[in-house]
Amino acid sequence: MRCISIPTLLWYRHVYLSGGGRRYRKPDGSRNSELYYAETDKLDLWLYDISPHRAEIWRPLEHAHGEDLKELSAAEAEAWRNRTLPWYEQHRERINTLAEPLKLTENEISEFVEMAANYCVELLLAIKEVC
Repeated sequence: MRCISIPTLLWYRHVYLSGGGRRYRKPDGSRNSELYYAETDKLDLWLYDISPHRAEIWRPLEHAHGEDLKELSAAEAEAWRNRTLPWYEQHRERINTLAEPLKLTENEISEFVEMAANYCVELLLAIKEVC
Protein backbone atom coordinates (compact mmCIF):
# COMPACT_ATOMS: atom_id res chain seq x y z
CA MET A 1 0.00 0.00 0.00
CA ARG A 2 1.26 3.46 -0.85
CA CYS A 3 1.04 6.17 1.81
CA ILE A 4 -0.14 9.62 0.84
CA SER A 5 0.30 12.42 3.32
CA ILE A 6 -2.60 14.45 4.64
CA PRO A 7 -1.19 17.71 3.21
CA THR A 8 -0.99 16.05 -0.22
CA LEU A 9 -4.64 15.04 -0.02
CA LEU A 10 -5.57 18.55 1.14
CA TRP A 11 -3.59 20.06 -1.76
CA TYR A 12 -5.39 17.85 -4.23
CA ARG A 13 -8.81 18.73 -2.79
CA HIS A 14 -8.40 22.43 -2.01
CA VAL A 15 -6.04 23.62 -4.73
CA TYR A 16 -5.90 21.17 -7.60
CA LEU A 17 -9.57 20.14 -7.79
CA SER A 18 -10.87 23.61 -6.96
CA GLY A 19 -9.52 25.06 -10.17
CA GLY A 20 -5.77 24.48 -9.99
CA GLY A 21 -5.95 21.50 -12.32
CA ARG A 22 -7.93 23.41 -14.95
CA ARG A 23 -5.21 26.05 -15.02
CA TYR A 24 -2.81 23.48 -16.42
CA ARG A 25 -4.75 22.25 -19.42
CA LYS A 26 -3.39 22.53 -22.93
CA PRO A 27 -5.69 23.77 -25.71
CA ASP A 28 -6.41 20.14 -26.64
CA GLY A 29 -7.58 19.44 -23.07
CA SER A 30 -4.59 17.33 -22.03
CA ARG A 31 -2.73 18.10 -18.83
CA ASN A 32 0.34 20.35 -19.05
CA SER A 33 2.34 18.46 -16.42
CA GLU A 34 5.60 20.18 -17.33
CA LEU A 35 4.20 23.64 -16.51
CA TYR A 36 2.42 22.37 -13.36
CA TYR A 37 5.58 20.82 -11.92
CA ALA A 38 7.76 23.77 -12.95
CA GLU A 39 5.48 26.16 -11.06
CA THR A 40 5.06 23.94 -8.00
CA ASP A 41 8.84 23.35 -7.85
CA LYS A 42 9.43 27.11 -7.99
CA LEU A 43 6.88 27.71 -5.22
CA ASP A 44 8.25 24.84 -3.11
CA LEU A 45 11.70 26.41 -3.23
CA TRP A 46 10.22 29.83 -2.36
CA LEU A 47 8.51 28.33 0.71
CA TYR A 48 11.70 26.53 1.68
CA ASP A 49 13.70 29.76 1.47
CA ILE A 50 11.26 31.91 3.47
CA SER A 51 10.47 29.36 6.20
CA PRO A 52 11.61 30.87 9.50
CA HIS A 53 11.52 27.45 11.19
CA ARG A 54 13.39 25.49 8.52
CA ALA A 55 16.49 24.76 10.61
CA GLU A 56 14.38 23.76 13.63
CA ILE A 57 12.44 21.28 11.50
CA TRP A 58 15.14 19.99 9.14
CA ARG A 59 17.82 19.31 11.77
CA PRO A 60 15.78 16.75 13.77
CA LEU A 61 14.54 15.17 10.53
CA GLU A 62 18.12 14.74 9.31
CA HIS A 63 18.92 12.65 12.39
CA ALA A 64 15.62 10.82 12.77
CA HIS A 65 15.44 7.07 12.35
CA GLY A 66 12.35 5.30 11.15
CA GLU A 67 10.49 2.52 12.89
CA ASP A 68 8.65 -0.30 11.17
CA LEU A 69 4.91 0.32 11.10
CA LYS A 70 2.14 -1.79 9.63
CA GLU A 71 1.91 0.24 6.40
CA LEU A 72 5.36 1.85 6.30
CA SER A 73 8.74 0.28 6.94
CA ALA A 74 11.64 2.06 8.59
CA ALA A 75 13.59 1.67 5.34
CA GLU A 76 10.82 3.45 3.36
CA ALA A 77 10.73 6.32 5.87
CA GLU A 78 14.50 6.69 5.78
CA ALA A 79 14.55 6.52 1.97
CA TRP A 80 11.98 9.37 1.92
CA ARG A 81 14.16 11.40 4.30
CA ASN A 82 17.32 10.79 2.26
CA ARG A 83 15.55 11.73 -0.98
CA THR A 84 13.53 14.70 0.31
CA LEU A 85 15.74 16.66 2.67
CA PRO A 86 18.54 17.41 0.17
CA TRP A 87 16.09 17.96 -2.73
CA TYR A 88 15.99 21.77 -2.49
CA GLU A 89 19.72 22.27 -2.61
CA GLN A 90 20.23 19.58 -5.26
CA HIS A 91 17.67 21.21 -7.57
CA ARG A 92 18.13 24.90 -6.68
CA GLU A 93 20.10 25.77 -9.84
CA ARG A 94 17.55 24.10 -12.15
CA ILE A 95 14.60 25.66 -10.31
CA ASN A 96 16.14 29.13 -10.38
CA THR A 97 16.15 28.99 -14.19
CA LEU A 98 12.37 28.42 -14.32
CA ALA A 99 10.02 31.27 -15.11
CA GLU A 100 8.08 32.83 -12.27
CA PRO A 101 4.76 31.05 -11.65
CA LEU A 102 1.81 32.50 -13.54
CA LYS A 103 -0.95 30.08 -12.63
CA LEU A 104 -0.45 29.69 -8.87
CA THR A 105 0.43 32.61 -6.63
CA GLU A 106 2.55 32.95 -3.50
CA ASN A 107 -0.54 34.26 -1.69
CA GLU A 108 -2.57 31.21 -2.70
CA ILE A 109 0.22 28.92 -1.50
CA SER A 110 0.60 30.79 1.80
CA GLU A 111 -3.13 30.51 2.46
CA PHE A 112 -3.05 26.79 1.68
CA VAL A 113 -0.07 26.18 3.99
CA GLU A 114 -1.83 27.95 6.87
CA MET A 115 -5.07 26.03 6.29
CA ALA A 116 -3.29 22.67 5.99
CA ALA A 117 -1.16 23.29 9.10
CA ASN A 118 -4.23 24.19 11.16
CA TYR A 119 -6.10 21.14 9.87
CA CYS A 120 -3.20 18.80 10.70
CA VAL A 121 -2.81 20.25 14.21
CA GLU A 122 -6.55 19.83 14.89
CA LEU A 123 -6.45 16.27 13.55
CA LEU A 124 -3.42 15.33 15.66
CA LEU A 125 -5.01 16.83 18.79
CA ALA A 126 -8.19 14.85 18.13
CA ILE A 127 -6.18 11.65 17.69
CA LYS A 128 -4.26 12.37 20.90
CA GLU A 129 -7.54 12.69 22.80
CA VAL A 130 -8.74 9.25 21.81
CA CYS A 131 -5.41 7.46 22.28
